[in-house]
Amino acid sequence: MRFTLKLGLTVLLPLVFGGVQCAGPIFNTDSSRIPLPRPFGEVSTLDTDGDDIQDSSDNCPRYPNADQADADSNGVGDVCEPREPSMPQLLVRTSMGNFVIELNDELAPVTVDNILQYVDDGFYTDTVVHRVDESQGVVQWGGFDLDFNQKPTRDPVISESDNGLKNVRGSIGLARLPNPDTGTSQMYCNFKDNPGFDTPPGFTVFGRVIAGMDIIDQISEVSVTSRNGQGNVPVVDIIVESIERN
Repeated sequence: MRFTLKLGLTVLLPLVFGGVQCAGPIFNTDSSRIPLPRPFGEVSTLDTDGDDIQDSSDNCPRYPNADQADADSNGVGDVCEPREPSMPQLLVRTSMGNFVIELNDELAPVTVDNILQYVDDGFYTDTVVHRVDESQGVVQWGGFDLDFNQKPTRDPVISESDNGLKNVRGSIGLARLPNPDTGTSQMYCNFKDNPGFDTPPGFTVFGRVIAGMDIIDQISEVSVTSRNGQGNVPVVDIIVESIERN
């Protein structure tokens, strides 16, 4: 969908939920819709127990200067080696399986610090994946509890969408409202390339899936419905059991 602002800019908009943040050309608002970015190259797959990962592709997500290499990360198996020696990682445990996210605190320091505060506060425990948008190529979570009530958040952070990281398959972005500086807790994973999400003002990419991308792909195929006036909600709840530092 194309939406023309009064400023004369034309922006591609992904679907947005009421009160949900958007990814990519999608927004995150108290009562609006959610945009989602798309994924980068295939990464490793994490089994449903999160104990080990099997390499599903030779292609690492396209980070600037990213190297492809085998790396043993806490028994996770073969994964794409982080671009920097020790970037923060998150283990995301869901009812459909687990995956690991690497956070780029060099290129998106404000966004990463924001997300880590939510993680350390236990904010994401017992929340749900509230959006699976096949047309936009995104899976989104981080804003709704098990009863599908939107959780209160801290103040939003400034956009870092001009950091050079792209909305490609496997990338993780911060959902927001139409105003670029409105991202809070909601994040999305691109399971397709979403170059439109990089069109200014764009959506901030701050990480990538380095293990368990097959879980994201499985989630992307679930049946969806409308709930509380919001579309693309999984018919069967996909619970985010916890997100913790890996």
